[in-house]
Amino acid sequence: MNQNNTDFRKDSDIIFLAVVIAGLYIISLDNFLLFHSLVELFSIVVAVAFFLIVWNRRNIIENNYILAAGIGYLFIASIDLLHTFAYKGMGIFPGYDTNLPTQLWIAARYLESLILVVSFFLMGKKVKASNVTTTYLIITTILIVSIFGGYFPDSYIEGAGLTSFKIYSEYLIASILLVALTLLHQKRSNFLPNVYKYLALAIVFTIIGELAFTFYISVYGFSNLVGHFFKLISFYLIYKAVIVTSLDKPYEMLFGELNQERKKYTDLFRAMKNGVAVFEPVDNGEDFLIKDINPAVEKIEGVKKEDVIGKKVTLTFPNSRETGFLDNLRKVWNTGDPIHTEPIHYCDSEREGWRENDIYKLANGDVVAVYEDVTEKKNTQRQQAQLTKELQTVNQILRHDISNDLSAISMSVDIFRNKRDDKYLDMIKRAVKKSISRINEMGMFEKTLDFEKKLKPFQLSKVFEKLRGKYDLKISIEGDATVMADEVIYSIFENLIENSIKHGKADIIDIKVQEKEDDVEVRVSDNGTGIPDSIKKKVFDEGFSTGKGGMGLYIVKTTMNRYGSIQVEDNDPHGARFVLRFKKYPGKENVKSE
Repeated sequence: MNQNNTDFRKDSDIIFLAVVIAGLYIISLDNFLLFHSLVELFSIVVAVAFFLIVWNRRNIIENNYILAAGIGYLFIASIDLLHTFAYKGMGIFPGYDTNLPTQLWIAARYLESLILVVSFFLMGKKVKASNVTTTYLIITTILIVSIFGGYFPDSYIEGAGLTSFKIYSEYLIASILLVALTLLHQKRSNFLPNVYKYLALAIVFTIIGELAFTFYISVYGFSNLVGHFFKLISFYLIYKAVIVTSLDKPYEMLFGELNQERKKYTDLFRAMKNGVAVFEPVDNGEDFLIKDINPAVEKIEGVKKEDVIGKKVTLTFPNSRETGFLDNLRKVWNTGDPIHTEPIHYCDSEREGWRENDIYKLANGDVVAVYEDVTEKKNTQRQQAQLTKELQTVNQILRHDISNDLSAISMSVDIFRNKRDDKYLDMIKRAVKKSISRINEMGMFEKTLDFEKKLKPFQLSKVFEKLRGKYDLKISIEGDATVMADEVIYSIFENLIENSIKHGKADIIDIKVQEKEDDVEVRVSDNGTGIPDSIKKKVFDEGFSTGKGGMGLYIVKTTMNRYGSIQVEDNDPHGARFVLRFKKYPGKENVKSE
């Protein structure tokens, strides 16, 4: 729809301009002086309108090119007005011939071309409108005085036509305008696309017009007519670039450089990995509207910009009050002092995680939160703390158990030396074997602490088949499924089976696998003596508390925390049952376990 409107406006502009040119051409056939006056007055009105727009906003304009050019066009218009009054047949300046309007024309075009070039070199600098006006006034006064005082070179001689000065001046002016066109192209990013396009075309048509004015003989001649048509088109394009645009998008046109800076910050805003949200206070700071968010916020919070803009913070983030985030927004809004918050844990029905905020107040009263999703960092810190704690515990147990074993070995060696009884050699062997077992358990436990290790699919039936041949007891297996685990999965079931044999005195192990909707449940039951109720809740750290049970079940628990979960219960009619829950493999095909 917008494209159709744009095309329609373009077509309308072309038709309008064609009708005007046709009408002016008809007028020129009967009254060239009227034609000339209408064209010049149109360009003068456009130039003065350009000046008025710029002058009334001179204190807020950031684009110095628009400022300098707009002021300059007032002085261009003043010389063009004198040119119009001095034109042959007007009779306003008696005693002067055709040379006067031609000199005024050349002076105006020199001034216009130089203004269009010099204005570019003022961009990005601190410029006072009064200084620009004074400079142009002095230059214009010098030009007018030199023309009327007879100091300006002749441009037209009656009976001979254009002078060499006039012709070469037109070529020089065209060259200066080419420089202006080149600079405009280089600085195009400082202008709205339409403004750049219209200004560029205006300069092009001015150049063509200047070339048309290099070979006319009579001021009423055809090339003079063509040159004025090109001037008409040029000023019509200036009218489109400046006046129409200033009505449609007043601030965007006048703040070209500022818009460029704003675009840089907007691009930065959208490219930032940190979330950036802008809030507007409502209800005297009791709540805040979400005014803008960057793509990082959409990704972190799982929202779409169009769904949250204009909504209250408390509606979009229901627990923002409880976490203190709303209070922090209010505090910054009231005091103007920025705040850095330590990571805050946020959780509602839609999202959960840790956020670290830097909150600022903008000059317009809005409040900005720049924040980072530190959930992964917090999880890593928690895992590291857990790892440190577990390693400390392992170190304590290992030193305690092996120290006891070595004491037993030392005592047995002393007794054996005195009594030479082989049973003490057996005791030494058992103590050494126990210490080796402890060391092996530590090695296996080390594997369970690798939090970064990725899980992969394992088919349970293949895992069980590998284990079945290692034990001299009956193991029945029912069901199958593929779960997410790693190589430590073998140790899980080895420890459970060995625990049943060693502590429960079991000779039958029953394993049942059942796929649930969200996970896979594995029940490992035995027919042993069972586990007393008094230690069920601490069975997985039994070795830590008693020093007798070893690390086996603790390894199981630690590993299952990564895989899913585990709990212990009584088996009916007797024995123990461990219920393990694994993450289900999302694929459908069976996989080969390693």
